[in-house]
Amino acid sequence: MKSFPFKKVVSIIIKTGVSIGVLLFLFRHIDPGAIAAALGSYPPATVFAAIGLYALFALWTAMKWKLLLPRCDFGIVMKISLARYFYSLIGLGAVTGDAARVYMLGKREKDAGGIAASVIADRVTGLIALIAMGILGILFSTKKVSMAIPLLCSLLLGFLLISVFFLRLSGLYAFVKRNAEYFFRVIKAPGSALEETLRCLDALYAYSKQSRLLFLSIAAGIVSQSLCIACCCLLGNHLGMRVSFGDWCWIFCLVSMAVLLPLSISGLGIREGSFVGLLALWGIGPAKAMALSLSLFCLDAVLGAIGALSHIGLKTRAK
Repeated sequence: MKSFPFKKVVSIIIKTGVSIGVLLFLFRHIDPGAIAAALGSYPPATVFAAIGLYALFALWTAMKWKLLLPRCDFGIVMKISLARYFYSLIGLGAVTGDAARVYMLGKREKDAGGIAASVIADRVTGLIALIAMGILGILFSTKKVSMAIPLLCSLLLGFLLISVFFLRLSGLYAFVKRNAEYFFRVIKAPGSALEETLRCLDALYAYSKQSRLLFLSIAAGIVSQSLCIACCCLLGNHLGMRVSFGDWCWIFCLVSMAVLLPLSISGLGIREGSFVGLLALWGIGPAKAMALSLSLFCLDAVLGAIGALSHIGLKTRAK
């Protein structure tokens, strides 16, 4: 009999409390009517263009993951990549979505360890692309940015680049593998868990030696991030936000990194607070900043709905 997942339940309760608390705080200081007016000002053409950009982003993101999985059918990879947005929306964010990818495709391919490695590589190269875009945006920013921001971004970028390639050193790879085996013996984990972990390490070792593939994945990630930033530009310009593309790059980078922190449910509340704080540098009112953030969340919800349909399709096909 499985024990009650007390820690997981407590974590969900705390994160839900953070999301609700931040949103309540923001709505207490922002006129909901002004937010509704800003949201209602979007013409249908802008809405459809934003949805189109997000759909293109989802397609391109699936293609980016497929680069790391040449043996897998693109149709299946595409459907599972879409389904992960549904799990990200109803779960705890990107971590839940990535876990869903590993489970769904790993079960089909009978190689959870190898699929986990592809998801890790996909996530890390995506973060490298995001931070690289942020640093590039800071260089062309129209605002004086605190030195702490580019310094932090540069340190993170360096750490991620090292983490992508460090396993290519045979001695280091053998050291990590040996310690993983020792750790699993100490905790008396099932043999299957150790087997899949070693498969994951083997696959990561293979990826780390394919420099061309990894840089291609990073380049694909830059395109993906550019589509999201273009969406911010489109929606922000309609709301009267005079923010350059370069500035949107580092704003989107900081907001995205804040959302990745495991502090709330799907970044709800953290995203809104980050946009309100950062866009205030341009004198943009909190109502418009909230409207932009909620618009992006609605686009996430649209992707989540498409992902739910994709998940249903996968289950129907499996049956």
